[in-house]
Amino acid sequence: MARPRIHEPGTTATQRVTASRDALVAAGGARKEFRLSPAAVDAMRSLMSAPNAPGNETALIERLLLEEKSRTLGSCAVPHVKQSSTTKIG
Repeated sequence: MARPRIHEPGTTATQRVTASRDALVAAGGARKEFRLSPAAVDAMRSLMSAPNAPGNETALIERLLLEEKSRTLGSCAVPHVKQSSTTKIG
């Protein structure tokens, strides 16, 4: 069974990406682009192949950042991050 349509029929990919980015920013998020060294790409692949890996690389990076913030700054519990089903890196 297909998921319900989010955008109006006839919208372009550019329009859908713009709407998605605008919604993310309106919710307090941000879109970032990173350059990763070969060692970092290898680490990402290893972490993504772990049994408890999140569904995509964006969710992995978000989880690692929040865990590091908690570890470094002694923050309260790390909140759950909603996983995006479409975002992939490399």
